[in-house]
Amino acid sequence: MAQVISNVLDHKLGYSEALIAPRINQRYAKELELETGFSRDTTNILKRMGHSIKDSNLAMGSVQAIFIEGENLYGVPDTRRPGASALSESN
Repeated sequence: MAQVISNVLDHKLGYSEALIAPRINQRYAKELELETGFSRDTTNILKRMGHSIKDSNLAMGSVQAIFIEGENLYGVPDTRRPGASALSESN
């Protein structure tokens, strides 16, 4: 969830784009698990920082989100997994 919030606030991604962006998982010190989709440059930077990189072919987690802008609610599904849907409402 923190990665999705960071994608919107820090990286200025749109809601859908933020939810489907590839994710990073760190279970052990210096070992990162990366979903498919990160650039070679990003991977190389992480390696130069001393991280061991493990590729993951699976989607890590699934976020279904509601974003609020003023009086508008935007439901956004994580479409990286099948069966995702959302509903938006405006007042």
